[in-house]
Amino acid sequence: DVPKDGYQLYNGDGKIRGYLSMDTRGLRGAGAIQYLAATVYSDDFIYYPDSVITRGRSVKIAREQFGAVLFPQASLSDYEMKWYPKLDRMIFKNKKAPFAFYDSTAQMQGTVTVSKGGVSGAGRLLTRGTELVSRDMRFTGDDFSARHGRFKVKTTDPDKPLFTGNDVRLRFNINENYADISPEVEGVAAIDFPYAQVKTSIQKARWDLDEQKIVMSKDADVPIENSYFYTTRKELDSLYFNADRAQYNLKTQELKVSGIPFITVADAKITPENNEVLILENARIGTLKNTTIVLDTLNGYHLLTEGVVDIISRKQFNGYATYQYVN
Repeated sequence: DVPKDGYQLYNGDGKIRGYLSMDTRGLRGAGAIQYLAATVYSDDFIYYPDSVITRGRSVKIAREQFGAVLFPQASLSDYEMKWYPKLDRMIFKNKKAPFAFYDSTAQMQGTVTVSKGGVSGAGRLLTRGTELVSRDMRFTGDDFSARHGRFKVKTTDPDKPLFTGNDVRLRFNINENYADISPEVEGVAAIDFPYAQVKTSIQKARWDLDEQKIVMSKDADVPIENSYFYTTRKELDSLYFNADRAQYNLKTQELKVSGIPFITVADAKITPENNEVLILENARIGTLKNTTIVLDTLNGYHLLTEGVVDIISRKQFNGYATYQYVN
């Protein structure tokens, strides 16, 4: 029987409570191992000179501060564990039931590692109607983050999410209820709006879960060429333009794009009023009014103002305008 205060393990921070036995099956124990914020319960811990393995009944991680790290609240039943004390890695893999993080508001299938650096993970995480898949997750008491992740906001149609990110960085603030999403590679269109049928490479996107809006922007030092939007609807033939700001309303599926220098259609540069465009569901662009049009984009010979324009595709538009004649 282990004393009430427990035995220290591997000359480190871990302790065991319960009992130990040694026979021809090795050194084994039952009860609980406590390491940092984690308490691990099992009826059969198997001890080796450099590690501990078990398949146990529950794990609890408390929301506690250890050094500079605030550990997240989490729990797990039915798990496999491998603990390497000298390497500072306690690795858990769930069997059937998922990991439950943040008072069961997030569920994860995969592996979770507890160390002095905090809690990390790899797998698939579901929370608040979203799905995140990443091999590089980090969890703290107030938020979780991921690198090189696949992220989506789900709808009742499994084949058509409201919003997706592919190869993105993500930080999800649990307390303030927002998520920051950015492409891992600058200039890559990693963010997709399936209902609007538009993709973008814009640098920053913040999803406000309470307002159900995504506000996007780029930093001033990012070249405008690396911040672009393009349509995925076949009839628009990949209509493409640069912009430095946007806002997407997830309730109405309306995408308002601002800071557009111009839109190139056929052999024309079309500058919309206030340098912004409203894109509706299925990439429908409303009639653009009070536009400026430069025809012959190579030489800029023809200038038209007060234009009323309908963009049909990347190669076609129609409308009318005032022609600025130069003698």
